[in-house]
Amino acid sequence: MSASPARRPTDHIVIWPDERLDAVTQVIRAAEHRLLLSIFKCNEPRILEELGLARGRGVEIEAILTARASGRRRKLRRLRKKLDRLGVVVHEPRDPEAKYHAKYVVADSRVALIASLNFTRKCFRRSCDFLLSTSDSDLVSGVQRLFDYDARHQTAPVMDDLMNDGSSRLIVSPDGARERIRELLTSARERIAIIDPKLTDVEMITLLRQKLARGVQVEVLGHDNVGRFSSHGKLLIVDDRVAVIGSLSLSPSGLDERRELAALVTDPEPLAELTQFFRMAAQHVPPPLPEVHAAFC
Repeated sequence: MSASPARRPTDHIVIWPDERLDAVTQVIRAAEHRLLLSIFKCNEPRILEELGLARGRGVEIEAILTARASGRRRKLRRLRKKLDRLGVVVHEPRDPEAKYHAKYVVADSRVALIASLNFTRKCFRRSCDFLLSTSDSDLVSGVQRLFDYDARHQTAPVMDDLMNDGSSRLIVSPDGARERIRELLTSARERIAIIDPKLTDVEMITLLRQKLARGVQVEVLGHDNVGRFSSHGKLLIVDDRVAVIGSLSLSPSGLDERRELAALVTDPEPLAELTQFFRMAAQHVPPPLPEVHAAFC
C-alpha cells in the first residue's frame, strides 16, 4: 500500500525585514478578482503601485482605513485621496471612535496575510515584526468574514458565528480576545515567551507573575530593541506548542477597545521558526516584568 501524501503546509511565517515587502506584494499580485485590505498606515510606494496595477487588471479592491489615529488626521486624509485615485473602495470602520488597528490582506478567498506590521518603510526595513501568510481555508474565510462584518456593518450573528467557532484560529479584539489570551496563559506549564512593546495590562501582568511564581519560565522582550530591530511586532509563545502573532498587544486598549486581529500558529515548522527567533533575540538579558501596583493585584 502506498504511503499517503504528506500534507501540504498552509502557513508561511515571515520574520526578516528583507522578506516582508515581497510577501505582501506577492499576495496583491496573486489576486485575480477581489482584494481586501485593512490599512492603518501606508507610506511604502511599492504597495500603492501594486494596488494600481491590480486595479489595472480588473481586480476589485476594498479597504478599511482607520478613522482615527493619534496625530495622523492629515496623513490619513492624504492616504484616502491616493486610494480613491487608484480606484480602491474605502470603507469606514464599524466604530469610527475606535482605532481600526488590525493588519490583514485577503486575495480571492484563497490566501490571507495576518500581520503586526504597517505598510510603512520602517516596518518593511527596520522593525521587529511578524507576518503570517496562510491558505488555510477556515482562516482565510474567517478574515474575509471579519472584513465584510466591519466594512458593511453587518448584523451581530456574523461575528457571533465567528467567535463561537471553537476551532477558530483567529483571535479578534475586542470580541473575546481577553478571554482567549487568558486561557492560553493559564494553560502554560513550562514556558511563556512574549515580544510586546505595549505589555501594560494589569490582569495579564498579574497572571504572568503568578505563572512565574509557580515555576513557569516567563521571558518578556518589551520596549527595548529586539536585537538590531526596533520593537513593534507582537508575539506570544506558550510551551513551544502554540504561538500567537498579529496586531494584538497585551494592553487595555489592545484587548478591550481597538479592532485587532491575531492568529494561532501550531504547525511545527512555522512554530519552530518563531521559537528560534525568540531564543536568538532573548540572548540579550530581557527586562523584568512591568511592576504591578498592589492595589490592582
